[in-house]
Amino acid sequence: MVDQGVKFAPFRGLQDFILNSAQFRLPDLQDQARWSNRVVNNLIYYQTNYFAILGVVIALIGVIYPAEFLYGFVGTLCGMLAVVMTVSQHHTMRKLRQEKKFALLGSLIFLGYMVCTSIRSIAIFAFPFALSVLLVYIHASVRTRNLKNRISNKVEQLGMKRSPMGLLMAVTGYEVQLRMLDVLDEATK
Repeated sequence: MVDQGVKFAPFRGLQDFILNSAQFRLPDLQDQARWSNRVVNNLIYYQTNYFAILGVVIALIGVIYPAEFLYGFVGTLCGMLAVVMTVSQHHTMRKLRQEKKFALLGSLIFLGYMVCTSIRSIAIFAFPFALSVLLVYIHASVRTRNLKNRISNKVEQLGMKRSPMGLLMAVTGYEVQLRMLDVLDEATK
């Protein structure tokens, strides 16, 4: 029976995630497939911990630089709005571009000004996301897999349980594929 509901993976304890029972080893940079497999499997297994890291880093930067963080958020929205206004193929936006060219030009100049004046704040807003991605990638790259990790990932691959990280990977085009040979290899180990 396949469950189509999205369920969060359990929070992995610090002992398993980073302390005593955790085993870390640098990946073999020559074997890209194995390294990629390790990263993907760790992303799925430790996803709740990774989302917690993201939340903590965002909260920390938001507390340290609250005004700049908020201004960076607004600047980022202005930049995104400018991009949407210029490239959207929606009929309303096409009509606006044809009928109100000067109003659109004025809006784009204002949005561009907002982005340019808030570059520092946008960098402060983007920093926690970039730092979180870096920390998660480093951990996922060097953390070796254990038996619980392997079983959990096979359940995810079979589609018996859908998780936010699995859906995020599917949306970004990296669908976790189940290969029958992988299952047989795991069973014989």
